[in-house]
Amino acid sequence: MIGAEVSARAAGGEAKTESTNRKGIKVARITRPIGVPRWIATSPGQRAGTGVEAAVGAAGVGAAGVAVEVEAAGVEVGAGAGVEAGTERTLRATPAVLPIIRPTRAKAFPPCRGTIGAPGKAYPTTSQAPWNPTAPPPANRSASFSDRSSEHLEREPMTASSLTLEGIRVLEVAQWWFVPSAGAILSDWGAETIKIEHPESGDPQRGLVTSGLVPKGGFNFMWEQPNRGKRSVGLDIKQPGGLDLLYRLAEKSDVFLTSFLPEARQKLKIDVEHIRAVNPKIIYARGSGQGVRGPDAERGGYDGASYWARGGVAMALTGAGSEGPPVMQRPAFGDSVGGMTVAGGVAAALFRRERTGEPSVVDISLLGAAMWNISADITMVKALEAIGLDKGLPKMDRKMTPNPIVNAYRTGDDRWIMLIMLQSDRDWPDLCQHLDRPDLIDDPRFATSALRAKNKSDCVDVLDAIFNTRSLAQWQSALATTEGVWAPIQFPGELYEDPQVAANGYLPEVELANGSHCQLVNNPVQFNGVPAKLSRAPEHGQDTDDVLTELGLDYDEILAHKASGAIL
Repeated sequence: MIGAEVSARAAGGEAKTESTNRKGIKVARITRPIGVPRWIATSPGQRAGTGVEAAVGAAGVGAAGVAVEVEAAGVEVGAGAGVEAGTERTLRATPAVLPIIRPTRAKAFPPCRGTIGAPGKAYPTTSQAPWNPTAPPPANRSASFSDRSSEHLEREPMTASSLTLEGIRVLEVAQWWFVPSAGAILSDWGAETIKIEHPESGDPQRGLVTSGLVPKGGFNFMWEQPNRGKRSVGLDIKQPGGLDLLYRLAEKSDVFLTSFLPEARQKLKIDVEHIRAVNPKIIYARGSGQGVRGPDAERGGYDGASYWARGGVAMALTGAGSEGPPVMQRPAFGDSVGGMTVAGGVAAALFRRERTGEPSVVDISLLGAAMWNISADITMVKALEAIGLDKGLPKMDRKMTPNPIVNAYRTGDDRWIMLIMLQSDRDWPDLCQHLDRPDLIDDPRFATSALRAKNKSDCVDVLDAIFNTRSLAQWQSALATTEGVWAPIQFPGELYEDPQVAANGYLPEVELANGSHCQLVNNPVQFNGVPAKLSRAPEHGQDTDDVLTELGLDYDEILAHKASGAIL
């Protein structure tokens, strides 16, 4: 029941104040001895420090599906707390801040909204292979620690070589994957990325766990991958108090990242002129669907639409004249490319500011990123038009390739090997030796690149028959010493066992908040030959108090903002 009484008494002191916030919830603030550690207890009777005992009245607080959050210093939650079955009980101890009891959402998020600030659009979900259950927490891990805690689990420090952007603060007001993935990359490179999330709903990307993409026992990879290494601050920037805190953070930041549309930025007062008013030297980076000019500049976009469909990627891969539907994209395919581009643009802007003192406004769109990715297809269009292929190249017949050793070949166990041997005359003799067919080197049909092009269908037939005689593993062994370039065509899951992936730190292990472990994909940029050291993504608003304390707020001010609902 929202609005229940909060009774509190301190060892050696009484409650200082008692008030009701704008949502009708009682807020009691009392003092306690300094030095009580900050940690979380999740079961009745678990004690967090000493000095204060708080109990929720018999009327209870909350209902099924609602979490009751208690913020206090040195609090014991009594067994008769009155919270109904099916709720989540969380106790967070914070120095010098006394019990605040309020309902919050428990393991649920509001309906997904559109990316880049576009309201009312459902996020397009895609299927994903199930993830095996993660390992259980270590045996020495205290059962009294909540899985939502940010305090008991220290993030692993980065290595010195990965701290290229050390001292740079990035303020991120963005949602979904595209722009937030840039914040993650900048964090990989050593920047401090502070992610602003709404106090109640958070980034809707968190809610994709409800779409069936994350199986029971797995981890929320759609959240962890684009948000690792950040700090999360729960801030309602629609409120004057929340907006003022955002401006104070912007004043001390180097970069402002956003994915919100122009209308939303103006309404929230977070557009370039608003942020530059408090920090004229800040770099302002914005991601969009279709760019910042033109008739669709104010329309939202997902990578499946702006990048994959409109950007020409789908049809470039499907092939002109193909029957049936176009090839569909994989999850966050364009967002990940776009995010890397945002991070690169920010790095260039930081360099320019370092040299000239002048900040930049950095713009990256999913449409522009798509066009860059298929720039070879786009720039060849006019040449193809001259021969009647105005819609681009048709789907290629693998037997019609002018260079048969730039092709894919099926192995005897129904796997595939890709040959990319562009220097055909140089690579052909060596390949024939490794195929145990030296007779093909001087075969009158295939002895030169011109002859192989002339007899391309026959050459592909011969190679098809050869590769079908052995398994993929056997061919990997046989071709290991070739001079030409080739690779097995792998499934994503096989990358976990790829020795090159392991050697280069492309899939590092990360410890999650509950003590289990997962592997995340590292960004491809390495400095001084060392891969970035990754840490987990933040829990919703876990760093709110710490960041605001570092900003200079005292606990009275933080408490007042909590009571108003401006912060988590």
